[in-house]
Amino acid sequence: MLGRGRPALPRERAGAEHAESWAKDTLAQLDLALAALAGAAVPEAAMPFAAELRTAAKRLRRAVPRLARRAVGALMTRHHGDFHLGQVLIAQGDVVIVDYEGEPARPLAERRAKASALRDVAGLLRSLDYAAAVATAPEMTAAALVAPAERRAAMIARWREEASAAFLAAYREAVAAAPQRLVAPSAEAA
Repeated sequence: MLGRGRPALPRERAGAEHAESWAKDTLAQLDLALAALAGAAVPEAAMPFAAELRTAAKRLRRAVPRLARRAVGALMTRHHGDFHLGQVLIAQGDVVIVDYEGEPARPLAERRAKASALRDVAGLLRSLDYAAAVATAPEMTAAALVAPAERRAAMIARWREEASAAFLAAYREAVAAAPQRLVAPSAEAA
């Protein structure tokens, strides 16, 4: 508690201005990704993903504002802001999450802004994808001694799928037990 009996990190509900800002930021990130793809040599392994993003860009531009409007009324709280596997430590049979400063390159006001906890969920899922991509990279020669490339790739893909599913199942269980709903009932019905 911080002074006068107020909670240290009070939760808020997202308003239309939050949803509009989130949509604007998401579309800006999409534009940056597309610009980066236009000016870069895309590795062969990433070409299908790059092509898929280019193809989906128009649909994404239409969907993002519509989906953001559904976030009006969603619960906002302080969040990690740079949540990935490197921020999760296992010590003495317990899990410790570290480095709550957020993404260091972002302004402090942005790092302290409240948002949906789903940002951290997305960050950790993205981190699982990165870990799988690194583990299947041809440079992982030590791993090649353990299993042939195809078998190793299949094992790593299975790990990624199972790790993502386990994380999401635990997250959903925690959300179901939470005293406050993450989204307004009107958004759930939409």
